[in-house]
Amino acid sequence: MQDEARNIEKDVFTREQLSELIQAASSEDWTGAILGGYYTGLRLRDIADLRWSAVDLEGRIIKVTTRKTGKTVTVPIHPQFAAWLDKQTRGIGKAPLFPTLAGKAGVGKSGLSMAFPRIMERAKIKGRLLREANGVGRSQSSLSFHSLRHGFVSAMANAGVAQELRQKLTGHASAEMNAQYTHHELESLRAAVSVIPSIGSKL
Repeated sequence: MQDEARNIEKDVFTREQLSELIQAASSEDWTGAILGGYYTGLRLRDIADLRWSAVDLEGRIIKVTTRKTGKTVTVPIHPQFAAWLDKQTRGIGKAPLFPTLAGKAGVGKSGLSMAFPRIMERAKIKGRLLREANGVGRSQSSLSFHSLRHGFVSAMANAGVAQELRQKLTGHASAEMNAQYTHHELESLRAAVSVIPSIGSKL
């Protein structure tokens, strides 16, 4: 699986660290984004730009076309993320789920990829140094927002969820596989997501 191979050096956040990230989040939008990243496996930009039109609260699913692959994925909503969503004022149509994050650049000093490390710093969480900047680019840590996606995959793999289901949930299945789900297949995806442990913090 592509992401699993690419992230071999990446670490995952422990449940304690996830709870600390939630407590250190600088806004309600970031709280939701962290929960969303952990419970859907979506990448940072896909999370930040989520629209209410992609969220089916009654059916408890999120359906979104990912920026990187252009594939549409359907991800059942984990109960803890659903509980957070239920507390939010529901927007209409293309209203952003996270208004303060939507449309922000991924890189740059005020970009999303720099904002998350500041949350990690407030939570006193530091990953292993994988690459030093040395005047070129920036340092790379073993922990980042992408570690939430890695944790999403790892939790399911550790619980014995089939690789085919993990691929469907992360957008690595073929277009034909992702195009349509039968009721039985959707229930299998729900069962896969349900094995992801809840974060211990009170939200």
